[in-house]
Amino acid sequence: PWAAPLVARVPLAVSGGVENINSRLATVVATSTLVARHQQRLQAMAQVSDRIIAVCQWLYDALLINGIPEEKLVLCRQGVSFDGKKTIADTRDTFNDDQPLRIGFLGRWDKVKGIHILVAAVRRLPPDVKVKLIIHALDQGEVAYQQQVLATAGGDTRIQFEEPVPHHLVSQTIRGFDLLAVPSQWLETGPLVVLEAQAVGVPVIGSDLGGIGELVTHQQDGWLVPHDDVGAWGEAITCLARDRGLLARLSGGIGAVRTMADVGREMKCVYQSLLVS
Repeated sequence: PWAAPLVARVPLAVSGGVENINSRLATVVATSTLVARHQQRLQAMAQVSDRIIAVCQWLYDALLINGIPEEKLVLCRQGVSFDGKKTIADTRDTFNDDQPLRIGFLGRWDKVKGIHILVAAVRRLPPDVKVKLIIHALDQGEVAYQQQVLATAGGDTRIQFEEPVPHHLVSQTIRGFDLLAVPSQWLETGPLVVLEAQAVGVPVIGSDLGGIGELVTHQQDGWLVPHDDVGAWGEAITCLARDRGLLARLSGGIGAVRTMADVGREMKCVYQSLLVS
């Protein structure tokens, strides 16, 4: 810690050269420099801000740990553009045991989104576990990663790769799934797709990590899995595929979903408090 403020003063040209030195010490120095500079920028932002909005609890806690005054922090979670009230049609009472469990993924081709974990988990499932994994992923130039995932899939007919879903069709597409998978490998601040699934009564199986764990209550309205444990993902999928009654209970356990109207009301209160202070 004592070194961080000192190395933060190293000129960029010098620190850039240090980063290229192939030694453990250089890595430590470069990392310390980067951390110190991020902290400096964070403190500078705090000084000129009346309030700083954190959209999830782990981000709020991280800002506190990094020295942001608690009186400047406001926790205001994200919301979706739905009315937040499920209809009877959006609560699934029964799931057809004769049909494969339809697991959907909506996201982008990026290793941090964890498509490889899902694909590997499904590939390991025994033949009697009836599943269909439907992947709608946005191509952002991650060619090597796509090829890696496709190779892992190995032409398995249980794994289906489809086109990305336009935003206006997200709700309709999710309704076609029995379960939405969110296998993120990093700390999400949402993600919004969890709320979008819950808004139409579709349970989420997601990584027990970051914002996902804040939005999904394990075995009440969804299922949480260790983020990078392929075996655990496979076990969870098997459990849900073989117990469709459990899926129905998870769907029924989804409560009212936070909306943008809720966000707007809370932010209005924040602005009003600043005007009178």
